[in-house]
Amino acid sequence: MANVSLEGMSAEQITDLAILAKAQLDNPVTRPHFLQNSKVVNPESSIPEIDIPMRVNKMLQSGKEMIDKQATEIANMRLERDIERRREVLMKKHGLSENDVSEVEKLMLEKQIASHDTAAEFYNSQKQSARPSPSMFSPNTMPKINLKESGMPNMSQWARNEAGKTLDEFRGRIRVS
Repeated sequence: MANVSLEGMSAEQITDLAILAKAQLDNPVTRPHFLQNSKVVNPESSIPEIDIPMRVNKMLQSGKEMIDKQATEIANMRLERDIERRREVLMKKHGLSENDVSEVEKLMLEKQIASHDTAAEFYNSQKQSARPSPSMFSPNTMPKINLKESGMPNMSQWARNEAGKTLDEFRGRIRVS
């Protein structure tokens, strides 16, 4: 207890202090404050009304921290299990390897894709080669000529006839099937 002395005080002053202290202890509003202040002045003193709730609160706080820690661990385990299930589904559904799944997840982060399926489809589409587009031009199919069978002894004459047919085709006069 702090070095407090009542020496030099009159009996009347000491009685007034005792009455004030008693009034504060008896008043339900001021009692907790008075006891707390008494504990501040003399921390070693045993005041059950202050000490017991403090001990209980410390125990409750440590219990709450332990429960929160376990709840966080359980949530993390569930999240990891869910991610593993999603990875397995991706591998089966889209025919991906474990390396491919990690690449899909990387794509999800980079391209901000929320769905594993969408990211897997995007990944697979990037891996596939583009299908060749149909050619705008048909292959050049020059007829092979056998001059002996065609009855034309002159190659120049045959070339003129073929050129005329082609020009007629371009002009739309003759439809060649």
